Amino acid sequence: MQLIAKFFKELNTTELYEILKVRAEIFHMEQNIFYQDMDDIDYISLHCFFMKNLVLNRYLMIL
Repeated sequence: MQLIAKFFKELNTTELYEILKVRAEIFHMEQNIFYQDMDDIDYISLHCFFMKNLVLNRYLMIL
């Protein structure tokens, strides 16, 4: 695995889908936080992540 760091416009559809899937799992399922996660901050943030076999393994968003 290697660290991947991309701005929003550089993400491909698979990466974006995996990021949104993991964020929904963490916020909604594990932490019971039910507000809209997609809030335009993604557009100006750096998305750092590890992927293995097209599945997101770790994720960090830096504003």
